[in-house]
Parts: sequence; structure tokens; C-alpha cells
Amino acid sequence: LNQWAMDFDGNLERTLASCKEAKEAGARFRLGPELELSGYTCEDHFLERETTHHSCESLAAVIASGVSDGMLVDVGLPFAHDGVLYNCRALLLDGELLLIRPKTALADDLCYRESRWFTAWTPERLARTQLPPVLAAACGQTSVPFGDALLDVDDATIGLEMCEELFLPTPRHLAQLAAGATLIANGNGSHHELGKQRDRLSRLREATSQTGVYLYSNLLGCDGGRMYFDGGSMVCAHGVLVAMGEQYTMREVQTVVASVELQPAAAAAEASPCLGVAVTASARNESHRLLRAAATDAPYPRLAVPGFALCASAAQVAAAASAPLEWVEPTEAEQLSRAGAVWLWDQLRRSAQRCGFFLAASGGADSSCVAAITALMAKMLAETARGGHGASAQQHVVCELERIAPNCADVCDAAVLCERLLQVSFMGSDHNSPQTRRRALSVAAELHAHLTVVNIEPAAAAVVRTFVDATGTSPKYGKFGGVHHENNLLSQAHGRLRMLTAYMFATAGPWARGDYGTLLVLGSANSDEHNRGYNDRYDCSAADINPIGSADKALVREALRWCADELGAPVLLEVAEATPLSETEPEEEDATDEADMGMSYAMLSRLSSLRKAGRLGPLGAYRELRDGLDPAAEVAMARQGELFYFF
Repeated sequence: LNQWAMDFDGNLERTLASCKEAKEAGARFRLGPELELSGYTCEDHFLERETTHHSCESLAAVIASGVSDGMLVDVGLPFAHDGVLYNCRALLLDGELLLIRPKTALADDLCYRESRWFTAWTPERLARTQLPPVLAAACGQTSVPFGDALLDVDDATIGLEMCEELFLPTPRHLAQLAAGATLIANGNGSHHELGKQRDRLSRLREATSQTGVYLYSNLLGCDGGRMYFDGGSMVCAHGVLVAMGEQYTMREVQTVVASVELQPAAAAAEASPCLGVAVTASARNESHRLLRAAATDAPYPRLAVPGFALCASAAQVAAAASAPLEWVEPTEAEQLSRAGAVWLWDQLRRSAQRCGFFLAASGGADSSCVAAITALMAKMLAETARGGHGASAQQHVVCELERIAPNCADVCDAAVLCERLLQVSFMGSDHNSPQTRRRALSVAAELHAHLTVVNIEPAAAAVVRTFVDATGTSPKYGKFGGVHHENNLLSQAHGRLRMLTAYMFATAGPWARGDYGTLLVLGSANSDEHNRGYNDRYDCSAADINPIGSADKALVREALRWCADELGAPVLLEVAEATPLSETEPEEEDATDEADMGMSYAMLSRLSSLRKAGRLGPLGAYRELRDGLDPAAEVAMARQGELFYFF
């Protein structure tokens, strides 16, 4: 589900749509993502009682809708028990609230701060909670079980795991499988990282390698913050992937359905002698039996759900199970590009009065990559508008585009759409080379962006003149005898004027074209340069949003190569291979970014990784990098490390 923080009506609508799709597909169990009724990224709004109240109102609407008639429904929401707030899942069947299951392990690393708002529940503990009046009126119950328990339906035992619990050193599902669970359901709010889906799939396969079925549901898109949730909901059965949703799509609701055997063939034969299959105890079954025996000292809390079976009829029992699915992992370049495209679309359509994007294009790799990702967004939107992802997604995207770009001639044409949604400006100065200017203009042309060429040299000269008039001094560039401060004043005047110019065009550019609204300003600073401090304050780092802020220079170049092929824009290959030039001072055609920084981009990426991912300081990075270096190279490396950590 592509949810939005605090959009209670919209979140409820999408939740109900997914339940109805599941029912129409013949599903007996519907699992939704984490905090789907409120949205995941509500942040300190979780501390407001209204957030919990409105989430309970939404849950009451789900109960009243009848979607849980004949189908077990699992919905995520915040819920307060005894005055303490928990991140919970509510399980519904036939209009009855069976269990509210709180999260037992909170996510507090990387982008997550769950313990700021929620409290972790004690595993394998079951209590009862009083329902607020709005829920009590909907389900006719005054209190319900609250805690960590297994659900025993007629033909299966269901264990419930929540997001972070899967990634613990000892995941919660191990105890649940040991207690006899045959199906594990996990609702997630898991953000996108390169290669993360591979790790998730590996964990699901390992969890079901002995036996059992694992359902994994995840949020999709941007729900209000920096994170992109990458969907990819999955079903694994007995160690095999049988269903997976899309990770990068413009669809708001994506229901992934699978038919599975609740037991592997050997166990099914043992339970049903009428099948006529000779039974021998397999290694898998013996291992599972030992796990269950180990759990008998501390029984897992259980709730009986009599009269309900996941296999509802003889016809369903006889239906063929979903075939194994081969998943081919996208390249890292494709992951970055497509995730950025969907993230930009969500930012645009949920920003008030915004009718597109503005990008200052330099002709370099970073701004060209941002332009390419935005053009990819337009291509994905056009594909969806043509019906490539179903009628529901088509209707949704067309409706949104008619609101955002009402004057667009053809929302099904990617080129026309990109020209409408992306305004690119080359803000040239006397320091730009002809090659840089040509590349910037070619990128805009091949991606079909709307191009404006602006000469900022007169404005920069006027700004410097105000300093001269006020102080009576005339600053010079360093190569002409000026000191460091003079050189910075002159070189940074251009960059900071670019910020002013960008927001001027973002505010009134659409008006000048006879349109309405304003534009979101796109940033184009990569993570390596952020970590090194290699950017002018208020230049390309001054923006509303930046789709490559977490990508290093090497990945940016790979994304350019991938987009060149995907978008049919060969100039992106030329940009990817070009030497990055600073072009902030006169007569410096050979002045490269790497020379300015005092290190190569390869070394910068390595140091960035050691600092951010490896969490190493200067000494730790030095020790990590010195192996195999001769004395001279070791000294050079140490100086580069010193520069990196200094800035």
C-alpha cells in the first residue's frame, strides 16, 4: 500500500480496496503493512491522542465494511493499552476483533526512531485491553486479548511477527515455529536500501526452510518523510518463493495473492493416510519436531479460532499451489533510478500547489542523473497512464496528472509529460567550458525537458560590486594574487546566485509559461561530496528534495549508464565518462573536482563508506586502508584521510 502519514481517509480507502481485491481473488487471509491506517512516518504526531483515535475510527470502519466476513484480516495501527502507546496489528474475522498484537522489538537504527513514540511489548505475554467506545460500538466487544499469541484456526496455527522482529539475532518466528506455527505473517514498514530485498528474501527462505509458510507485507512509496518504502511483498512456502509484488510502481494498491500447501508433501502424507503415500520421517520433519519439543517448557500463548479454516472448501484444497517464482534482482543502478522516480512522484503529487520540478543543470554527472531519474518518472507515469499496470492504477495516475498538469497535451506520451513536469535551467557563467554547456543542453534535449538558458555573470558581477562599493576594496582570484577569502567571495557568488535564480524560476516559472502553481526545486549533491563537505552552501545543495543524496559518485555514474539505455539518451553515457570539473574560477579548464578535494572519487567513496557504514574514525580508517601500501602511498593515503575527516 502506498499510504500517506495522517491521511486517515485516504489510507482507509486504500486498505479497504486491498481487502476487497484479496476477497475477489478468493483469499482467506489478508495481511497488510505496518501502521497502514495512520501511515508510518507520522513522527511526533504519534504523541497526539487524535492520531490513535482516528486510527481506531478507521479500524471501526474496516470492521463495519464487512471485508472480514469469511476472511481473516490483519491491519496495522497505533493503539494505546493502559495509557501506553504501542505499534500494533489488529486481527479481524467476521466483524469480530480477535487480537491486538503489539510489536515486541522496536526499530531505532538508521532512519528509525520508534522508541521515541512506542513501547516494546514483552514477547509471549498475553493480556486483555479495554476497547475505546468507537471500536466497542463497531464490533460489539468491550475488551479483547492484547499481546503476543498464536492463532489456532481449524487447519493451521498462525504466528505473528512485526518488521524489526524478523531482523533480530533470534527472530520471533523461531519460537513460533517451535510452538507449532505453520504460517508466519509479518506486516512491515521497511525502507529501501540497495540489495535489501535480497536480504529479506534470504531471511524468509531460511525461516521456512524446515517447513511452513511466510507472508511478508510492506509499505510502498514515500509517506511523508525522507524514506522510500519499496514494497516487494512476498509469500514463501517451505523455503521457496511463490509470489512477490513490485518494488517500483506507480500503483497505490497492489495485492499479492498466492495459493500454498500449508504442509510440505511428506507432512501432508503423514497427516492424511488416505493419500496412499508411504511415509518416512524426513530430516526436515525431525528437525521441526525437536524445535517443538524444546518449546514445551514455556508454552506459547494461544488463541483458538474455531470454525475457521484457511482451506475453506474441497475445491480450494484441490487447487494447484502457486508455482515457484524466479526473482532476478535489478542492478544497483536500476534500483536507485526507479526508487528515486517513484519517490519523486509521491513528493510531487502530495505537495500543495506544485506542478512540476525545477533543476539547475550544470552538464555534470550529478545534475544529469537527477534529470534522468525525473525523466524516468515521466516514462513510468506514461506507461501506467496507457494502462500498463491495470485499470485501477491507470485511473489513479491519469486523475492525478490532470490535477497537477491540466494543460498537458498527452499524459500517455513520456516526452510530452517530461516537458511539462521538468523545467531545466543552465545557469552559465564565463567560467563554463563550451563542452559543459553543450552537454547540459543535450541532456535537456534528449530527455525532453523544458530548457531555459540563464547567464548569471552580470548578476554575479553586480553582487561583487556591492561589496566593492561598501568596502572600497576589490577582491581578486587566488591565481591573480588574491588571498583565500577573496577567492571564495568571487567563486561562491555564482553558486549562491544559482540558488536565488532557481527559487525565482520555481516560484514564477510556471506563470511565465501561462501555467499555474510552483515547482519543487531538485538538489543534485551526491553523498560523497556531502560527507567531504565539498559543496558551496546554498548552491546545488539548496533544494526542496534530492533523489541522489544517499548515492556515491560511482553509483551516480552507473545510474547514468543505465538510464542512457532505458531512456534512449546516449548523451548520458558521455556525461558519465566526462571528468568532473569545478569551473568556479577563470582560466581553469583543467581544474578537476578531484584536484580541488585532494583525493579521487574512488578514495572519497571508500572513506565515506568506512565512516558512515563502518562507523570508523580517522584512526580506524587509516588502519583499514594501509594494508599493502608502500611507505609513500601510506603517507599519501593518511593525508587524504586527514583531509576527509577535517572537512
